[in-house]
Amino acid sequence: MERTLRDGEKRMLHFVNAEGKEWMVPLMETRTGLLLYQPSGWRGILLKRMLPLVGRWAWGRRLLHSEKTCHHINKEIEAAILKAFGIEDFNYSIFFGTPCADQKVTIQVFQGNRVLGYCKVSDSERVARNFQQEMELLHELDEKGVRNIPKGLACGKTADGQYYFAQSTTKNMLSTYPHEWGNLQEEFVRDLNEHTRLLMPYEQTDFYRAIQKLRSRMEWLSKEQQQIIGKAIEEINNHFCGKTESWCVYHGDFTPWNSFVSNGQFFVFDWEYALRHCPPSLDTFHWFTQTCIFEKHYQAEQIFEDYQKKYGFSNNFLYLCYLILTVATYVGREEKPEDVRKITLLDTWTGLIKRVMER
Repeated sequence: MERTLRDGEKRMLHFVNAEGKEWMVPLMETRTGLLLYQPSGWRGILLKRMLPLVGRWAWGRRLLHSEKTCHHINKEIEAAILKAFGIEDFNYSIFFGTPCADQKVTIQVFQGNRVLGYCKVSDSERVARNFQQEMELLHELDEKGVRNIPKGLACGKTADGQYYFAQSTTKNMLSTYPHEWGNLQEEFVRDLNEHTRLLMPYEQTDFYRAIQKLRSRMEWLSKEQQQIIGKAIEEINNHFCGKTESWCVYHGDFTPWNSFVSNGQFFVFDWEYALRHCPPSLDTFHWFTQTCIFEKHYQAEQIFEDYQKKYGFSNNFLYLCYLILTVATYVGREEKPEDVRKITLLDTWTGLIKRVMER
């Protein structure tokens, strides 16, 4: 990530949230740059509102725990962005990524008040494969008639060994970011399922492969987690094994911070972790669970209480499929047992799996 930036003349504002995630936004056109930053807590919301007003003064930066720095993006990445978007100049802000095995830099590309798109950057070959898969999937979804998704513009490698993926967007200063589940989100998930529905044997699906990978790493989990998750996998396999079912594309991170509304249309981006063959409507449960965890700060018991009120018991099996797939996704990203043990949400997901199985 260090190679993505170099010392330069561009004045930037740097800040870090409570989870250690970092952003840089330009001192000029700060408000547009902050469209990359979608906080849920009151401190982050306050920073987003106030930084464009007081960020140019030292006292304002101290108040908001930010600092001024001078950097510029790597010339190779800059050239790739100019070519991908077919432009001669641009401004940008940077998110340095969620600390994990697949951490990457995301650069928001904009001109004035208009966001043109994003460019993801990484040194990792594994992340580069994710970039290529995302670009291919976006093309497939477009051909299938799925609308309001990004268009993949370019995917490649710079001469100095950095991988990048540029994609378009239609976000602007009038775009909104609804955090409550509603008709727009419901319609998008339903349309995605309808446009991507495919009959195939369970054993040929992405869903099956993810679960098999999790099974191969069960010893990386605690004894209690092994027992609870193992029973859930057994129930899922007993239900699906040997059967041909209808499967759909699963976004993989369908949340308020990966979506927005522009001109009355609901748009969804960041398809990096999407899978092609999963049970329908899992994205619904992801939105629900992630907002409970990251916005309401609920523990497993509170999440399950809200789940019962919202969905009852009729969706328990689908929710179980979602929870196991989530565990499989996170465990599958890591390369070593000690890194799996650092996944703080494993206890929350395991607690939810236990409660769903008991019902």
